[in-house]
Amino acid sequence: MIASLILCCCLAAPTLSFVPVATVVFPLGVGSSSSSSQLRFVNEGHPQDEVFAVTDSKTEMPFPWKCLDINKDGKVDFHDLAFIVTTALDANQDGLVDEKHVQAALSVSLLLWMLMVSPVQAKGGGGGHGGGGGGHSHYSGSMSTFDQPEYDPYRRPNRREANRMVQLRPFDPNACADLPVEGEVVDVLVDDWRGNYVPGVVNDVQEGSCSFKTDMVGGGKVFQYPASRRLTSNRNWQNWVAPSIVAGAVGFVGLIALEEEWNSEWERNFDDEFLQSTGGETKAAATEIETFPPPCSGSYVGTTRESDGMNQQVQSDLKFYSDGEISGDGFDSEDGRYSVSGAWKENKVRWIERYGLRFSVTVRGEVLSDGSIQCRFTSTRNVRGKFTIQQK
Repeated sequence: MIASLILCCCLAAPTLSFVPVATVVFPLGVGSSSSSSQLRFVNEGHPQDEVFAVTDSKTEMPFPWKCLDINKDGKVDFHDLAFIVTTALDANQDGLVDEKHVQAALSVSLLLWMLMVSPVQAKGGGGGHGGGGGGHSHYSGSMSTFDQPEYDPYRRPNRREANRMVQLRPFDPNACADLPVEGEVVDVLVDDWRGNYVPGVVNDVQEGSCSFKTDMVGGGKVFQYPASRRLTSNRNWQNWVAPSIVAGAVGFVGLIALEEEWNSEWERNFDDEFLQSTGGETKAAATEIETFPPPCSGSYVGTTRESDGMNQQVQSDLKFYSDGEISGDGFDSEDGRYSVSGAWKENKVRWIERYGLRFSVTVRGEVLSDGSIQCRFTSTRNVRGKFTIQQK
């Protein structure tokens, strides 16, 4: 659900008077009574123009929004949303969001939709209007348990007037999600075993506590129930939290699985191309050496981008031999010194960095036209990443 909201905000932001950035401004002070404490979308090209108010909460930024503030500047703007969406879709960390990523995102979205929508549809079939007894239960002798359906405490069959709170503040986490209006007739659950409902007239609506009172006006003679009852509506954040957690967990697991598959496929394709013309040998043929001379030996430096969040400065002293071998050593700012041994062929390189007996790193890369080497790596500690090194 949050991913869908992020994507919608990213798509909608450029349409705000065609300005470069649309910003969601959050209050950071607690207890402020000024109008500036509202959460609002602002046209940054014309800061005086408030596009629309989202909430009048006088507390600090709500937790779901705080998670989206990537750069911790107290606001969720287009830069934060674009970074989240790009990072989520770029599962193989190649810096590009291509057709394959979009197909994977659609697959994950379909899975989430199936998980989120199907249970609601199954639940919606239970219970009938008035005294109807929809739903069913059955006894399983092997399990010795009852499959008892769940019913909502009340339903709004004649929702002619939309909820004022939801209409005015659809994104306010503290707004009542489904609070009836004064005088509205709702169906109230009086038998949670059979799913029997009777109509009740709403009165004494309290928006502060999201509660209301109902006076029963109908029903059968068999069931005994109170003449009046006080019911409570969920707040928006209560309806957001559970779906967001489920969607986030399923999406996270799905993206991790897709990322692992993409990385493994890329490594297999690289190795197949690397070894194809030499029949599995790592040394290049003499004719290939004439067409592709060895890369320049020397000291190369760069910065890694790693899956564990670390960014390390690296320096590798590499020697490229005419027979296709690579040797050398290097140093990175976190793990210390390492030795290098490997091979090159045409414009591709592959070597192993050994950090003593602790662990090793397999590096696969391509020599670019400017002499720099663009690489991806995988360590025996299951850390992946990429880097580009250039000769000093």
